[in-house]
This record gives sequence, C-alpha cells and structure tokens, in this order.
Amino acid sequence: MDWFTALKTKYQAGVAHCFLLHGAIDDYVAPGVTLPEFLTHTLSKHDLQVCYNVSEGITFPLPSLRTKFCRALGLTAAPGDPIAAALRGASGQTTPDDIVLPREPEKALPLLERALLLGRAAALSGETFDPASPDEETEEREKTAERPSLRCALILTFAEALFPPGEMTFLSPVDRSHLVCVQRWAASKAIAEAGGIVIMTTRDLAQIH
Repeated sequence: MDWFTALKTKYQAGVAHCFLLHGAIDDYVAPGVTLPEFLTHTLSKHDLQVCYNVSEGITFPLPSLRTKFCRALGLTAAPGDPIAAALRGASGQTTPDDIVLPREPEKALPLLERALLLGRAAALSGETFDPASPDEETEEREKTAERPSLRCALILTFAEALFPPGEMTFLSPVDRSHLVCVQRWAASKAIAEAGGIVIMTTRDLAQIH
C-alpha cells in the first residue's frame, strides 16, 4: 500500500499531519478489512481516536474512547437536559453517556480542534511549574490530571460535505469557515507538536475544494 507508506513516512517525519484519501475508499484495504477498520487499527497507538461526518456527528470506534474524550475535554451534560437527569437517576452524577455531542460542524469542529491539541496539555501546564513550591506542585498536578496529554487521531469521512468545491467568493460563509478551519489545522504547528493527525476521506477528489 504505497499510499499508506507515504502517509506514514510524512507523518513520522513531521512533514505533514493532515491528509486526504480519495478514490476507491469503499473497497477493502486487505481481505475483509475496510478502510475505516484499517485506519482504526493503524492509529491504535494514538490515545484518542475520533470520527466525524455531518450525518452521524462525532463518533468513536470504541465506547471507552467516548468516555476518554468527554473527560479529557471536561464535557458535562446540560443542567436542564431532562433525559440526562433521568439517566443520572438518584445518584445525581453525570456520565459520558449523558452528554449530547454536537452534530453541526459549526459546533463540532471547534471541539475536535480542542481534542487535536490535547497532546500539548501537560507540556503547557509544566511551563509555569515552579519545583521550589510544594503548593504549586500539587496545584499543577491537579491541572495536568484535568487536562491529560493525549495524542488524538481524527478521521473525517465524506469530507466533500464539509469542504465543497467552488471559488471562495461564491462559497457560503459557513463553507468558508469550514475551509479556513481545516487549512488552519493543516498548517498548525501546535497540532503537529501535540502528535495530532487528521485523515479526511472522499470518493471523488473533484468534489473537494
């Protein structure tokens, strides 16, 4: 698989962390192995794997990854959500299953960007750490525990729905916003330092901006 070798080489060398796979993406990558299954397996060394498309919203290969995602980003259920309240029952405790993750790109993409930057959390908190102060040490450990350092792999399927073709001036404000977002991700030194990777898929390259 030359395409995977090229992707892996560029990512490991720090040349790129944002990729677009196009063509026969519905074919088996190996006997009985679909592309999403292959990517999930090959990206398993990343602490967090997240999938997104405009139809399904934010999804995860495993339920445990949803829990990790919500906890790492400090997400909680809306206080006025009756369904979440019913699920919590008498305990009054919010669980990751109570949390409704956004499906709309305008809300989902900023959240996914936060996840891509999780790998820098520990390093950033450590920059202000003073080892001479026990109190600050305890406080800093608590901050790091709340913001764990997690490498995130993001798979965007049906990318053409997010980044449709056309001249920038003729795109809707929403489409322009999505396009600028992914361009920022591709050029982001912070995401690269965090070990984040973004893989987009589409059947037809001509349908992508």
